[in-house]
Amino acid sequence: MEIQHTETNRGNKAIIVDGYVYRKTNVLKNGNVVYTCSVSKNCKKTVITDEEGDSIVKVRNQHSCKTEPSFKKAEARQLRVRLRKQCRKSNVSPVVLVKSELAHVEEKSLEEKDIKNAAMSLFRHYRKTNSFSPSHLPSEETNSFRDVGEEMYSESQQTSLIKQMAEETGSSLYMGEVHTISLFNFD
Repeated sequence: MEIQHTETNRGNKAIIVDGYVYRKTNVLKNGNVVYTCSVSKNCKKTVITDEEGDSIVKVRNQHSCKTEPSFKKAEARQLRVRLRKQCRKSNVSPVVLVKSELAHVEEKSLEEKDIKNAAMSLFRHYRKTNSFSPSHLPSEETNSFRDVGEEMYSESQQTSLIKQMAEETGSSLYMGEVHTISLFNFD
């Protein structure tokens, strides 16, 4: 059984074994890590790995969840995790990150909806981590909000550029409207 390391939507440790995703639930006294099937809350299937998570020590119970293992879903999860990690490491545009990751993925391994979900997940993560912060507020010397308005204007221009690029690539990366509030009009 091959173990792939990944993370949950909230950033906690998880593994993928035989197409099923297991979330980390416990660490035993001897250092072994217990993972529980995350398909259903009622599923009691657990996998115990060594400290590093390289090999399976023990498997308990059977799957009580009714779903079959999905390697495509596992690959889609891995894509989302890789995109989020790259977004944290660099200041590259989300569109560039998605295109670079799709160059490394086999075309048949993912469906179009999985790619769209991964792209939208990355856009949400990007907006959350690169949001407007108080450091953009004007200094006390200027005593005006022109700097703030210019910053918001440039962010709205960047959003328009992302939308335009997505439409040019067949609209597979951009699915919804991004709402921005413009306090100032710079014509």
